Parts: sequence; structure tokens; C-alpha cells
Amino acid sequence: DETQEMLLSSVSEETDRLASLVTNLLNMSKLEAGVWQPEKEPCHISDIINEALEQQKWSHKNHAFNTEIAPDLPEIHADYSQIRQVLINLLENATAYSEEGTQITVGAKTADGVVEVSVCDQGLGIPREDLGKIFDKFYRGTQKGKRLGSTGLGLSICQAIILHHERRIWAESEMGRGATIYFTLPVALPGSE
Repeated sequence: DETQEMLLSSVSEETDRLASLVTNLLNMSKLEAGVWQPEKEPCHISDIINEALEQQKWSHKNHAFNTEIAPDLPEIHADYSQIRQVLINLLENATAYSEEGTQITVGAKTADGVVEVSVCDQGLGIPREDLGKIFDKFYRGTQKGKRLGSTGLGLSICQAIILHHERRIWAESEMGRGATIYFTLPVALPGSE
């Protein structure tokens, strides 16, 4: 029973990894071909965060997930599924580069007329020399995380999606104290569709 459980767990992890890889490859192809344009509509970032976290809580049971969502956030004007993919990629990245049992926090607040979202981990951190490169396609950095087989596409997909929303994405980190990746989204204006 113990061996079966261990093998089934390994199969499940590898299946999740393969599904993530295929999704990222398809999404990058669609973005580069210009066929995955954002279909923006008013939506709530808290709904997107909660949906992305539910998926992660199931597939990464050994991490503690937390939210710091400001009350009364305005609606955003964004493509719901694309922003969910951004959060999934950022959460996958955070779990890959932080030890099991550590906390990953997703935050959202208003700042300077936009909604600012953050994903913060307690992992290895990002070396200063890598901060400017982590969003480059296929760049995996000098730090080696636990996730084998990563293609270095997740963060570049996040950047492409956020740029299609005419906003920005960036990272801040201190070695040994984790990393936080931030991105901004436009606030929905009255009557925006």
C-alpha cells in the first residue's frame, strides 16, 4: 500500500508537470502568433486569485497558501482566463523555488490608479544578476529549484500577458529571503466592456 501510494503520487506529480509544460508551450505559441489576444471584461481579481489558489492547494498540499486582499477592490478590466494563467504560473514558480511547508502569499491592493497583485514566497530568492532576465523566454536562472524539466517559459508568458494588458510586471528579491513578483492591472471604468 505504501509503495503504491508513493508511485501514484509520483505519477500524479509528473502528469501535472507535463500538463503545465504543454499548456505553457501552447500559450507561448498562441501569444507569439497573435491569436491569444486578451478578451477584456470587468471582473474581480479576488475571484481569479481564489480560483488559482484552489488549484494550487490541491496540487501542492505541502505549501501554506495565504491571501492579503484589500477590501473593496475595484473591478479590473482584464481577460479572466489569461490573468488566471498568470497567477497559476507565478504560483507554480513560487512552489518550485521554495521548500515544502513554507508560506506563499498572494496579495492585491490599489496603487496609483491600478490594481497591484503580488505573489510572495519564502524560497531561495533571485540573485541580483538574474532579476533583469527572469522574464526572458527559456531563461531558468542560476538558482536551481526543485522543479525538474522546467522550460523557462512560465514567467515570459506572464510578462507577455501583462504587456498585452498594457501594464507592467517586475520582481523584487533578497537572497535567502524569498522573492515577490508584482504585476498591475487596469481598473474597469464605468461602462467598460
